[in-house]
Amino acid sequence: MVLRLADRRDAASIAQIHLVSYRTTYRGLVPEHWLASLSYQERKARWEQRLSSPEEQEFAYVAEEEAHRIVGFASGGTPAHPEDRDYHGELRTLHVLPQFHHQGLGRRLTCAVIDHLAQQKKWSLIVWVVSGNPACGFYEHLGGQLVREQLQPVGDALVGMAAYGWADTRLIPC
Repeated sequence: MVLRLADRRDAASIAQIHLVSYRTTYRGLVPEHWLASLSYQERKARWEQRLSSPEEQEFAYVAEEEAHRIVGFASGGTPAHPEDRDYHGELRTLHVLPQFHHQGLGRRLTCAVIDHLAQQKKWSLIVWVVSGNPACGFYEHLGGQLVREQLQPVGDALVGMAAYGWADTRLIPC
């Protein structure tokens, strides 16, 4: 499995993984009608835009099989929310196809984001995750500390969100 910096050509694969991951991981955690309303075309267009004009503030990595099939991705950048500015970096997304779970890809992709941020001398990290998501245990296993919880509108419902933080990413076992 090869990890590499994503570019615009990866948008279609990233969009597909994003949808599959949302619809499998978030079932029962967010409104079903919201999950059903997610559009591949909208997600693909959003990723094409993000990857076409990458700012230094945002980037993505993909995990690619030998046959050049993308099976997971992670993105990062500067924290999007002003209340998270105590952290220098943010893990914005981490999604791996279900059949590739528990193979170390999530850790490798997270570490790729951490390494990228470290090159910019950003040594602290925050990630927001839907409460109840199995990823909460993953972040805790990596040493993430629960720093904040809040409700966020998703469709017509309020969904619990949890923020995990690392004061020093150099302590994460990558």
